[in-house]
Amino acid sequence: MKPVLIDVTNSESVRKARDYVRRELNGKALWAVVNNAGIAGINFPFEWTTKEDCQKTLDVNLLGVYDVTLAFLPLVKSAKEGRIVNVASIFGRVGHLLSGYTMSKYGIEAFSDGLSIELDPYNVTVHTLEPGYFSTTLLPCKEAISKNAKERWMKLDADIKEQHGEAFLQKNIDFTVKYLDKALSPKHELVVDAYEHAILAKYPQNRYPVGNDMKYFYIPMSWLPFPYQLIIMKFMQGISGLKKPIPNDAITDNVTT
Repeated sequence: MKPVLIDVTNSESVRKARDYVRRELNGKALWAVVNNAGIAGINFPFEWTTKEDCQKTLDVNLLGVYDVTLAFLPLVKSAKEGRIVNVASIFGRVGHLLSGYTMSKYGIEAFSDGLSIELDPYNVTVHTLEPGYFSTTLLPCKEAISKNAKERWMKLDADIKEQHGEAFLQKNIDFTVKYLDKALSPKHELVVDAYEHAILAKYPQNRYPVGNDMKYFYIPMSWLPFPYQLIIMKFMQGISGLKKPIPNDAITDNVTT
């Protein structure tokens, strides 16, 4: 094993890493590239976020994957076979209030599918891991969740605060903390096994849904027409206490027709 640091948001860093690997290969082909870098980013309702919030997440989770893949692709294609493994998520299948993170993971799914078609003549295959909730350092601790949400709330415009109500803020924090306590799985070996199969198996899968939540809830949910998905999401918000009616006068005062 010969580790090399890469800043996936810096194209020059990516090129230097590619050149290092090329020298170490010494004329041999590269069998696989695994794109695992990712951050959770700032994830609140879209109205609470900024373009810069989303940009930071997209730079790592999507554009970083794009840059690394294209930089190393000639080394993989030179073997006339090989594999690209990209990490998506639950939220590459089902939209959620995770702003930039969800956008980045939907992008990974699209990138992987398009790349699969493009690389088929070269016998290079593309595989997408779709993990559910696992207990990793990707997610902030309980204290950080509360702190980040309250800091973001203080920066919101008064009209957005009025529409949501301060009670919504605390309910959002409480629900997030309680849900993650129950949902996060410690079985990291399931993800590692999926990586191993995608890289080494004779007949790897196109997609790897990982975790019971992904296999038995989110994947079946993704098969439903969107109106039915929306009903499920509204129900989940309702039982969590997050659903809050918005008074008409809070959103129509300045609307003209």
